[in-house]
Amino acid sequence: MIIDWSYIDDASNGNPVLRLELLRLLRVQVVSAPDELSRLVSSSDYEALSALAHKYKSTARTIANTPLIEALLQIENNCKKIISLRQIAQNTAFAKSFIISPLTENETTDNEKQCLSNIQDQIKICKLQCKSVAQQVDAEIDRISPDVEP
Repeated sequence: MIIDWSYIDDASNGNPVLRLELLRLLRVQVVSAPDELSRLVSSSDYEALSALAHKYKSTARTIANTPLIEALLQIENNCKKIISLRQIAQNTAFAKSFIISPLTENETTDNEKQCLSNIQDQIKICKLQCKSVAQQVDAEIDRISPDVEP
């Protein structure tokens, strides 16, 4: 996927030094994103994972990387599902006191496992997309650095 540099061009307002700095910041984020996402999956911190996916989604939007945006959106949504499933599981006793038919423990566990599998699949897509973006950013940095730095 080709990166749309227009946001960075607009944000730097024609200032090549600022453009170079924005590219370097973008590179840092795309290089660290997959590892940070994976770390949070390993720790089962789905609230933090959802928030981080949301943050990186904003970064992906600045370069119009649709596959990365979609993968991060899926991670965010699956985290929210897991959080909801865990809340439902905690409230099962309450639900049983009414005529509400709560999800069984197996249904909750199976749904959570499916969400986790989806998250892991989307992180693989993020890794591939971030690697591609990092390569393109590196090429752009190499292209403009001689004109900006002494």
